[in-house]
Amino acid sequence: MSVPVPAADRADGWAALGRARTGEGNRAWSAGAGAGALATGIAQAGWLLARLAGTVPGVRATTRPDRLAAPHGPRLLLAEALVSGAGKPVPTAGDPHAADAEAAARALAGRLPGLPRIATDVECAPHGSLNLLAAAALWAGMDLPADELRTDVLVLRARPARTQPRESGGRATGDGPERTYRSQPPLPIRSIVPDS
Repeated sequence: MSVPVPAADRADGWAALGRARTGEGNRAWSAGAGAGALATGIAQAGWLLARLAGTVPGVRATTRPDRLAAPHGPRLLLAEALVSGAGKPVPTAGDPHAADAEAAARALAGRLPGLPRIATDVECAPHGSLNLLAAAALWAGMDLPADELRTDVLVLRARPARTQPRESGGRATGDGPERTYRSQPPLPIRSIVPDS
């Protein structure tokens, strides 16, 4: 939901175009899977945020945790979640996309106690950030400060909940292939929406 843009005033800036964001690992955001996820994600974000803006007219949003925590600040925090690899929930009888969304919501809920500063797992630095999530929110008609178009998005890497391995006699080690995951109880809405 944000992409790094190297400084335009550097003659060699072009060489960093399309490279991975800091914390993303060895794959560039513009590589096959990343580019596909970006294209789908921006369309989904625009649609979802337009639906939300139509349902809750005048909703004030931000992509910056410090602004969410400010007195009289926006009440909706928009963030990106990386739900892949080890962070992927185990297949369930339900919709796997719903399980991914739940894993993302849990990742955010787990970090909200850190407001006003929440650590991000990925950032565009040392380059500038083109915040596509802020652009989608503005496109959808949400009240969001335009300066956020140039700020990083909070990115959370989802991690599934650990359960006790069958082979360990009831001892949860979380190591090795015997690690299993379970569904967690529903998130109470108070845990993801700060008090007004």
